[in-house]
Amino acid sequence: VIDIVKIKNKQIIVVKIIPGNHTPYYYVNKGTRIACVRKGDQDVEADSMQLNELILRGKNIGWDELLTDNEYKDFTFETLKKSFKDIKKYDVGKKELVSFGLVKDDKLTNAGVLFSDQNTNKSSFISCTRWDGLNKIIAKDDVEYYGSVLSQIECAIEFIKKHMSIGWIREENLAHTEIQEYDLVALREAIVNAEAHRQYLYRGTQIELGMYK
Repeated sequence: VIDIVKIKNKQIIVVKIIPGNHTPYYYVNKGTRIACVRKGDQDVEADSMQLNELILRGKNIGWDELLTDNEYKDFTFETLKKSFKDIKKYDVGKKELVSFGLVKDDKLTNAGVLFSDQNTNKSSFISCTRWDGLNKIIAKDDVEYYGSVLSQIECAIEFIKKHMSIGWIREENLAHTEIQEYDLVALREAIVNAEAHRQYLYRGTQIELGMYK
């Protein structure tokens, strides 16, 4: 879109570039083909991660929707089924897994792999560390949790409960009310958001949960 505006008695041509829906777009010159992204006030060459994301965006699909070579018959979803049974009070079978976008044509999507009990995605785990101090020098406890992303979330919460402080307020009738150091509902939401919005395409992008003195 090209507009002509008047600023301080001068006519300025303003060019507005509308984002396209068929990314990536390449600059071709002398046999080379480069896709660029905006970083601050500069155009820089897209790295491999950004290029993959642009390709998926151009196809209007998310990474979690992509079909894998993993056969449905080789995986189980007991953790997911138990969660729905406890919270929603209904059973989850293959029909529901297809509806959720976890299974297609008897194979798992990337999302299906993450929610399966076996979860073979190598970058999908939560690394939990209780540090002895305020810096990452000496670890008092260090655990990595694998398996279904639902299982990872619950294990991370248990790790926090194991290492956080508990206080009490004594009531007049000699009873006491337990006071937890952290709001576990808020922390669970933070961990869920980390699982939902993190980058699963590459190794070394796992979730790290650190607790300090």
